[in-house]
Amino acid sequence: MIKYFARASSLERRFLIGAALFVFLIFNWMLIWPRFGDWKQVQFRGEKARDLLAKFQKKVAASPAVEDDVKKRTRAGGDVPAEDQASDFVNAIIRQAAASQLSIQSNTRMSPRTNQFFVELAQALTFQTTDPPLVDFLYNLSAGNSLVRVRGFSLQPGDPSRQTLRVSVTLVGSYQKKVTPRAVAPVAAPAAAATVLSPGITNQPPPAAKPPSDSKSAVPPVPGVPKPATPPKK
Repeated sequence: MIKYFARASSLERRFLIGAALFVFLIFNWMLIWPRFGDWKQVQFRGEKARDLLAKFQKKVAASPAVEDDVKKRTRAGGDVPAEDQASDFVNAIIRQAAASQLSIQSNTRMSPRTNQFFVELAQALTFQTTDPPLVDFLYNLSAGNSLVRVRGFSLQPGDPSRQTLRVSVTLVGSYQKKVTPRAVAPVAAPAAAATVLSPGITNQPPPAAKPPSDSKSAVPPVPGVPKPATPPKK
């Protein structure tokens, strides 16, 4: 190739160089230039992956606080046995009402609600009081690890002089539901194959056919052939 290029004229050399350059440009146009836009896609995917990694790292960093909150709420609602939850809820309300110097006029238990994890107990109360005992009662009832909260609340004047308030409040307490483990169903053994027979049919093999007797073997007569004559007795 080098010898041929050395012996070629200047015009032939220019033609060869131009052909080689043309082939080089064609290959770049077909294989290299279409990939110029891939770099932007790679950068976009890299930024998206870095953002996702930052979100995951933020969630992982916050996991100790979430675990502490879950443990605190589990201890708050899970220390009371299921059979004592209703009485514990009512007694907590009555004790706090007595500590806040509230006189309960009516105390009505409402139907509980349940979900997958908690039992929600509700109690409707009515009492007549002034502002400071009411604020003290509501504040101390929900303080600490208590899961008691106010669902409904209404105020009306308690007397014509408007010195007292008639309060109707619905309190709700959430207790951890006792989760019963699911019973594992026993695996049934495969049933033995049984042959279903119709009435009157047994499962015994048919009797074997009897072989023909050799003592009395009869040969059927051939048609068209006369029987041999019986010789006379002497």
